[in-house]
Amino acid sequence: MDRLRLELLGVPRGFAGSENFDLGPVRQQAVLAVLALNANHVLTAEELLSAAWGDAAPASGAKVVAPYVYRVRQALPDGELLRRTRHGYVLDLAPDQLDVSAFEATVAEARRTSDKCSAADLFTTALGLFDGEPLAGLPGRYLASERHRLSELRRKARAEQIDLELELGRHAEVIAELKARVGDDPMDEHSTAQLMTALYRAGRQAEALDAYARAREALVAELGVEPGPGLRATHRQVLNNAERPTGRDELPYGGSTFIGRAGDLQTLTSALTQPGVMPLVCVDGMAGIGKTTLAVHAARAVAESFPDGRLFVDLHGHTPGRTPMAAADAINHLLRGVGVGVDRIPGDLGEAAALWRAETAGRRVLVVLDNAPGGSVVRPLLPGAPGCAVIVTSRGHLSSLDVSARLALDGLAASDAAELVATVSGREGSDPALPDLVERCGRVPLALSIAGSKLRHRKSWTVAHLNDRLEANRLVELSVDGRSVTAAFMVSYEQLPVSQQGLLRLVALVPGRDFDRYGAAALSSLEVSAAEDALDALVDANMLLDNGPGRYRLHDLIREFAAGLPGDSLPGALFGYYTAAARATAVHLLGDPPFEQPASPVSLPPLATAEEAEAWLARDAENVLDAVAWTVAHDRPADTVALTLGIYPFVFTADRNDLGSKLLASAIAAARRAGDRASEVYFLVQSGWLELTLNDRETGLRLIDHAITLADGLGDVRLQAYAAAQRGRASLRIGRPARAIAELTRALSLSGELSPRTATMYHHTLAISLWTQARYAEAADAVRAAYSAAEQGGFRLRMARLLSFLACCQVDLGQPVEALATIRRTADLGAPTTPRFSSEILAIRGSALEQLGDLDGALDAHHRALEQAALTGNADGEAEVRLRLGSTLRAAGNHRRAADEFQRALALVAENGTAFDQARALDGLSDCLRLTSPEQSAADRRQAFTLYQQLESLEARRLAEEGLTVR
Repeated sequence: MDRLRLELLGVPRGFAGSENFDLGPVRQQAVLAVLALNANHVLTAEELLSAAWGDAAPASGAKVVAPYVYRVRQALPDGELLRRTRHGYVLDLAPDQLDVSAFEATVAEARRTSDKCSAADLFTTALGLFDGEPLAGLPGRYLASERHRLSELRRKARAEQIDLELELGRHAEVIAELKARVGDDPMDEHSTAQLMTALYRAGRQAEALDAYARAREALVAELGVEPGPGLRATHRQVLNNAERPTGRDELPYGGSTFIGRAGDLQTLTSALTQPGVMPLVCVDGMAGIGKTTLAVHAARAVAESFPDGRLFVDLHGHTPGRTPMAAADAINHLLRGVGVGVDRIPGDLGEAAALWRAETAGRRVLVVLDNAPGGSVVRPLLPGAPGCAVIVTSRGHLSSLDVSARLALDGLAASDAAELVATVSGREGSDPALPDLVERCGRVPLALSIAGSKLRHRKSWTVAHLNDRLEANRLVELSVDGRSVTAAFMVSYEQLPVSQQGLLRLVALVPGRDFDRYGAAALSSLEVSAAEDALDALVDANMLLDNGPGRYRLHDLIREFAAGLPGDSLPGALFGYYTAAARATAVHLLGDPPFEQPASPVSLPPLATAEEAEAWLARDAENVLDAVAWTVAHDRPADTVALTLGIYPFVFTADRNDLGSKLLASAIAAARRAGDRASEVYFLVQSGWLELTLNDRETGLRLIDHAITLADGLGDVRLQAYAAAQRGRASLRIGRPARAIAELTRALSLSGELSPRTATMYHHTLAISLWTQARYAEAADAVRAAYSAAEQGGFRLRMARLLSFLACCQVDLGQPVEALATIRRTADLGAPTTPRFSSEILAIRGSALEQLGDLDGALDAHHRALEQAALTGNADGEAEVRLRLGSTLRAAGNHRRAADEFQRALALVAENGTAFDQARALDGLSDCLRLTSPEQSAADRRQAFTLYQQLESLEARRLAEEGLTVR
């Protein structure tokens, strides 16, 4: 029998060998197309109906599928290829029997092929399989989406082929097609860049520039954005069609090991070649960071754009043993560099500067002013006319200069740093000890070069041996042949005022990755504004790094250098600041702690709102955690307790459970040593909650019960209410909502008049307990009570989270319009943009859209929710999204995929998830398997019924009414 072959990349056609056969009417073709696109996979009748008919499905439903499948089988030359199984229908096809599969396989092979000619030929073969619009004339949303997908794949494949053809020099052949592509989509930057390249290589530079101008005009007019970096780079390549330089070249030797800095080099070269201006580019950074090397390489890269001269002056601003060069001496050198005789150079600096500007007018000269001491020296040395350009390097920020671009250099990328050491040392770049060496050198090129030189000249040393020496005394080791990291830093340090030297020594002792102006003020006993001025001066001197507005950090090598200077120890005032700030943020995350908030001994940043609190935590939480570790290591239990009280709510809400367990263990020990029983209650409750969630439920409950006993013994009603509320949360977690409701009721009765934060927390937990029992209306009322309390306190972040839960209740009450309106209110409140909250909102939105019949919108929302949930690593959050996605897929008639989602959700909650979520997953899974696996469906339904009964959930009543009780 002749081999069957199907073509869907155009008008659908079928072949037996070389003979065409009739595929039948359009609807029959649609059924065949769906089966072919899902070749070798079983499709249920419901799935076939949904995909082939969509909204046009007949009233008879899936009953119509079998006759059509029969007709398709009859039309096929080999009807045995279309089989019916116990679960549905499957069309058996090899990849070469379907042109769609052949296209995808050939494109994949083209992308794997290193030979450009062969790859281009493979793309030609793949694209030749198209014969017009794919799936032409076939109805239904499913096939429409496949049609769009295949068309996009075709367009992308052709774009990749054009890239290859341009690399192969076939620019003339593609110009007409690229013009058509750009005409169809003027904002297609990739096609525009291809067209510009083809036109430029064909000698049509003006047309290439015109294509860029049209694309930029469209992007600005339609989207309000400038072209992206790829298109801009092509534009620069077209513009830089100039002759090679012929003027004087004073650029020094740039070294044989310039490695990395590709992005920085691109920034400099782009800035230096701006047309119509006199670019002034400043490169600054700490000692040894590679400023001069980068500047010289950038100058070499753009040299052909400056044919009238490339001049270099070392101003000796930070050269040990040298006085900085005077501006008059520098300008004499520059004037001689452009051919002005010594007898013509005026003695007056102002007149000499005027002559310099006159001599460079109309010329194209590049000037490198290296190691500048300040802006006052640089300013007279600047040409005045467009066509020239200047690069200035300095250890300080030359903020008084009006620059075109400013580049602050940091350490090399790790891979580039490793390559630099390997190149200088002549050692293998694969040495496993090399990454450690790179980090010990702070990725500073000077330190890396010194380390590499030591390895080159000490053949018996291994990289691991040098690491050991650096561990013992890093700065002493980083010295060779008169070059020393310490000496380089000392020059910069000695040029600081005494007050800034003292502040640098203090901030070098701070644990953590960075710090803010408030922490520095606490350290130095300065007003915040004065501290910030002093810190900014250190930034300008490149002894301190700007880490954002009002924030600073030290390079590791400078930290070690400054911390090793005599005369300072870490003041405790820093911990007072961290404690007060962290405690102020904590109330926004977990409500009021069961004790009073102490007054702050130092100035704090604004932390009155949840948004301000979250912003501070995003910046400083890790620093507080480092401070906690420091207090533990240095035996300061009171500081350990205070800091942990503030930062633990962040650790808990960020799901950093392993860290939370260690933090609480050290905090409990510290609280006992400090005799702080109230804090011990809090830490015991939180430790019990973590244990219950992650490990052993009974152990967790015992810890919480121990906290309740301790609180009762202290006679503190507020602590008792807090512990009872947490016992309620724990009961809810282990599937005992009735006990949870009782404990929360007790907590509310003990509390008396609640603060807005505490009332919000207790009512919120009560709402969750009621929701678990499917008492959705009561849960919604409790949420509204929590929202009212949060609104009273002005807790916008908490209000947004409560609205999310209210929308969930409204969906469960069958109120999708109200739920969507509630979701919109979260945006008005400035809802958090965390992955966890985004996932939650998107999933609820998807369920609401499902109830409104917008299944495409619902599925899109659920899939976006899954992307966000994956970023959190939270199993419960992912399970909730999959439960809702399964519901929507079931509503769309895709029971097979729906069952997969319910099964995944069940796996996620099987061990530590709530019984309610397990019951929901089993309930949905049972419904999906009702037709294909009735016995398994019944078993799952009975198990769900049992769980609902244990929870005393109203969902048990629903199942009982359906006649699916336990037998």
